[in-house]
Amino acid sequence: MTEAPSSEKKPNGAHKPATPVFRPGSAVAGLKPAEIKPLLTSEQSSTEPVAQGVDLAGRPKIILTAGRGKTGKTTFLRWIVEMAQRDGKAPLLADIDPTNATFSTYFGGVARPDTFNQAAVRDWLQDFMEFAIAEKQTAI
Repeated sequence: MTEAPSSEKKPNGAHKPATPVFRPGSAVAGLKPAEIKPLLTSEQSSTEPVAQGVDLAGRPKIILTAGRGKTGKTTFLRWIVEMAQRDGKAPLLADIDPTNATFSTYFGGVARPDTFNQAAVRDWLQDFMEFAIAEKQTAI
């Protein structure tokens, strides 16, 4: 059910990894409980350094930003995508900003909802995140 473009050659001859194409309603997430470890055990005092937590290294992530305008959200997301692409990774990209779709102008293949009705965008974003989870892809 997932369509992925064929690998494209980069100018230096390296292959760009194929990224699945998101289509609303295309995936049902097979969600598993996250492995969450307590930050402090009952035996540890609050003065001890935190030694445990959720280790997300090497795992797909879903990265979202929210907030008022002109605070660097798009710059931050653009930097994350450029660093991922530099490392040969191809995250799924989406832009749901109804008033300023700047993020989608920087990269090709950025998914956008057909409407900006709040309920429809909420459902679209849920589908997008479920797709990313099912495909085990980082989404930005």
